[in-house]
Amino acid sequence: MIFALLTTLALLLMILAGEKWRLGRRRHALNRALHEIRRPLQALVLLSPPGDGPLPVGMRPVTEPVLQVMSAVSDLDREVNGGPAPGRRSETVAARLMADACVRRWRSRAALSGATIALHWAGPDGLLSGDGVALASALENLIVNAIEHGGPRITVTGRSVGKRIRIEVLDDGVAARPPGSPSSPAQTVAGMRAKGRHGHGLEVVGRTAVDHCGKLETEFATKGSRATLILPRSTRPAGRSTPVRVNW
Repeated sequence: MIFALLTTLALLLMILAGEKWRLGRRRHALNRALHEIRRPLQALVLLSPPGDGPLPVGMRPVTEPVLQVMSAVSDLDREVNGGPAPGRRSETVAARLMADACVRRWRSRAALSGATIALHWAGPDGLLSGDGVALASALENLIVNAIEHGGPRITVTGRSVGKRIRIEVLDDGVAARPPGSPSSPAQTVAGMRAKGRHGHGLEVVGRTAVDHCGKLETEFATKGSRATLILPRSTRPAGRSTPVRVNW
């Protein structure tokens, strides 16, 4: 009996030692990848000018995709190596300008898939408060989902409704599928959700919406899908000049 217990304990220790070794290798590989990713990011940031003044000749502003990558790398670094979470960026964002930039960034990618993207904003622009990088990343995740699983007609709509701003990404769900595939893209996504599974993109969007006191609503059908990002509308304090971010 004692011998059997000692044998079992020895096997458990061997398994734990193997898992620790494998985790150590994975952590080392992740840190090496993080190191390699940071170098080109730093080079891109160094090409950008400090402050918000006029751009010197030959210098370009840090683009939104670079800021999104930097944020994702920081999150991964904290997950692997620990450390306190940074304070969330706080800025005033022009929602229509942000949506327009997100649509323009992914228009060529949509064209490669035989899809089109159009932006329709009803009424005046609205202001959002929070992390502009995270908000743009959330909207772009919805756009990419529509390109990859929906299309070929993708429409991004936006409007202010009371104290909320609604940004919707719609597709008609009839994009071409490989031969032999019986279901449309919308049916495939609907089936995934019916089984309690979804991609990381929707998870990112949902978390960002909650972080900004909003919510994400999704509707999937056999011939189309709709994802709606609902966020609280911000107003500038009276008598105070609050800069609005326009460089997307």
